[in-house]
Amino acid sequence: MSRKAHGLWLAGLVIFATSCSGGGDPEATDSGNPDGVAPYQVTCAETVCEQQTRSCGDAREARCHDCFHSCLSPGVDSASCAATCRSVCSGSCAECSAPSDQCATADVKFEPPLLDAEIYERTIAYLAQCAPDAADPESLAELYGRSFRHEYADFLECRRNNDCQLTPACHAIKGKGTVGDAICARQNACGEPCFGAIDDEEIASGIDEWEPLLRPALAAELRRCSREPDCEIAEGCWKALQPAVALASYSP
Repeated sequence: MSRKAHGLWLAGLVIFATSCSGGGDPEATDSGNPDGVAPYQVTCAETVCEQQTRSCGDAREARCHDCFHSCLSPGVDSASCAATCRSVCSGSCAECSAPSDQCATADVKFEPPLLDAEIYERTIAYLAQCAPDAADPESLAELYGRSFRHEYADFLECRRNNDCQLTPACHAIKGKGTVGDAICARQNACGEPCFGAIDDEEIASGIDEWEPLLRPALAAELRRCSREPDCEIAEGCWKALQPAVALASYSP
C-alpha cells in the first residue's frame, strides 16, 4: 500500500481509498439479503497424529539418505551397509501418542461476501463522473460491493446527482466504531503487529472509521475474531478477514 493510498484509506473516503488487485465480473448477491455474510469457519488443517507421522517420515527419509550416502565412503562394505540402510529406511511411522482427532494446526476460511451489484454499479458510475482518474475503479467497486452495507448505494447516487458534492441531502453513514482497536489489541496480545510495518494505531483507527460503513454481519465477524481465545485462530481469522477492510484483495 503506497503512502498516499494508505493515508486516504485511513480517512475512510468514498474515493481514493486503497486500490486492490482483481476485479472482473464478480457474482451478484441474492437481492433478498444484500448485506449477507457467511461466518468464517475454523477447520483442522493437520491433526497431531498427522503432524507426528509427517515429522517421523521426514526424519526417516533423512536417516535413510544419510545411511546410503555413508555406504559410498572408502573401505565400507557396501553390501552390508546397504542391508543396514534398508532396515533404517523401512521403519514404521504408524504409532501416535495423541487422540486421532486432536488438532495441531487450525485453518480459518472466510468466503468473500457476495457482491452487492447495486453498490458495485453505482461506485463505477460515481468514479466515472466524480473521480475519472481513480486507479482501478473495478477493484474499488468490488471492495465496496462486498464489504459495505447496502444503503451506501443511495449515498453514492446522491453524491453523483449533486455534482459529486457532499450536500445536506446526502445522508452519510456517520459514527466511529471500536472493532479496529479490538482486533489490533488481540493481535498485539498474541505478540503480533496488527498489519506489517504500518503503525498499529493507524490501522486500528482506520478500521474504526470504516466500521459504520461495513455490513453489520461483517463487523460482527471482525468482532468475533477479536475475541478468539486461541492465538493461532485469532491470527488466522484476522488474516482471512483483511480483504474486508482493504488490507488484502478479495480476488486471488
